[in-house]
Amino acid sequence: MSYFYLFTHVAFTFALGYYFMSAMQWYSYKIERVVFHFNRYDWHLYFFIVPIFVYYLSGLYFVFYFYILLIPTLVLWYRKLDKKLVFTARIKRFFGFLALAVVFQDILCFMSSKCTIYGVIMPLLFSYLASSLYEKILFYDYKKRLSKNSLQMEI
Repeated sequence: MSYFYLFTHVAFTFALGYYFMSAMQWYSYKIERVVFHFNRYDWHLYFFIVPIFVYYLSGLYFVFYFYILLIPTLVLWYRKLDKKLVFTARIKRFFGFLALAVVFQDILCFMSSKCTIYGVIMPLLFSYLASSLYEKILFYDYKKRLSKNSLQMEI
């Protein structure tokens, strides 16, 4: 039974990550725009805030909420979207970091007897920060190569 809850936790974390990255992609990967300038704030409530509260407060009943209510609503929401999530390299990296964070956290939690509920916010936060840092590193590398190439062209 524990593996079922583990699978549900991983699926829930990826569902939240999918909604989060869809919103980030729509608003040019700026968290400020997603938080302060989003057109449909009720979506944040339905697909991010309420599910997290239900996850932490309902305990074992979360499984029913997740499979009976949240997954069907997310599928309906996805079908009605005009701009669906495009799996660019940046999005793939985010989900790679998310997978690493979830696996690492679940292994630690699975080995500890004190862990009663798996966290969702920490893997999402870690994945966002790690992918943002990686994007900055890529940008600075690109900028450095571009300036080096422009200096060679002038000579």
